[in-house]
Amino acid sequence: MPYARSLARKDFFKETESILRITRQATLKKTGLLTPAIDMLLQAVIFKTCAQLEEYLKAVIIDWLSHATSRNYLAGSLPDDLRWFCVSQAHLAHYKHFMDTADELKLVDGLKEKAQNRLLDDKGPIDRILIPISVVGDRKYPSTKNIRRLFDRIGLRNVFDLVNKRTHRDFKLVLQSFLDVREAIAHQAPPALTYVDARVHTRNVQCFVDAVDRILYSHVMCYHGCDCWRTV
Repeated sequence: MPYARSLARKDFFKETESILRITRQATLKKTGLLTPAIDMLLQAVIFKTCAQLEEYLKAVIIDWLSHATSRNYLAGSLPDDLRWFCVSQAHLAHYKHFMDTADELKLVDGLKEKAQNRLLDDKGPIDRILIPISVVGDRKYPSTKNIRRLFDRIGLRNVFDLVNKRTHRDFKLVLQSFLDVREAIAHQAPPALTYVDARVHTRNVQCFVDAVDRILYSHVMCYHGCDCWRTV
């Protein structure tokens, strides 16, 4: 099937285009805004774009996995990396406890009782066992490391290589440049920004989201089809 934009992508573009439009209007000379106010607006573009990137990544993955769980798909329909990630996370606390206590019996009993073990059975149900938010959980902030690890979890390894191949650009470098500006602002050492600078950074992130959305669409089609790809 031809690519269809996800609802998360639509929302991302709607919000980022809105902030660019408002900022462009506000920075026109006839508005009479003082330079400090304009600087704050331009910095807000960077923060807003970063926040919307974080929201996109969270929403598009949770939408997919929520649809899969609500439509009674079985564990065998999931990417292997995702199944093993969920199982390993469920076991992690027991292994940490074992490292402190060396209590083998408690470790074994704890591992046996985890509902996520059913994810290793191809015919096991995933509803109420696969928790979509837990997949995104600790990787919400869109650093390049978090993005790579997040997509590793869902079976899309080396996501930046996939994006770069599609776009013919080094998006790990492009995204890091954007995040460096965001971090500089957050630590009260903002670089001088113009509207053109802010627009370029936002357009770059939009290009990244567009490429990721297309890659993820193909990925979801391979496992669950269009009924798990939310467009409205």
